[in-house]
Amino acid sequence: MPFAFALKRAGFRVTQAGDGEEALNRAFEEVPDVVVTDLRLPVMDGWQLIRGLRGDQRTGHVRIAVLTGMGATAVDGADVVLVKPYSPLDLASQVRNLLIGSSTRGPFALP
Repeated sequence: MPFAFALKRAGFRVTQAGDGEEALNRAFEEVPDVVVTDLRLPVMDGWQLIRGLRGDQRTGHVRIAVLTGMGATAVDGADVVLVKPYSPLDLASQVRNLLIGSSTRGPFALP
């Protein structure tokens, strides 16, 4: 998971999940400040994850960064979309911008 490594190296506290369903359940428990996800995930895809996060009062406010190789430049419900290949510095900068004004618990990363 290269982007989780890049975020950790940039000084963020990162929690990881193995698939979209696990990520949604963990987000409900931990309520991270930012979720960084791909759109292609096992069990529950990134679109379903975003809808689940946005549709729940516990996580509706969580900022969402999407990393995708699908060429999308906008994704409903996402705050930021980075198209692969992306620079680890750009990712860290985007996450830092999303964290401005939050309690900075840190990002939540997916495979």
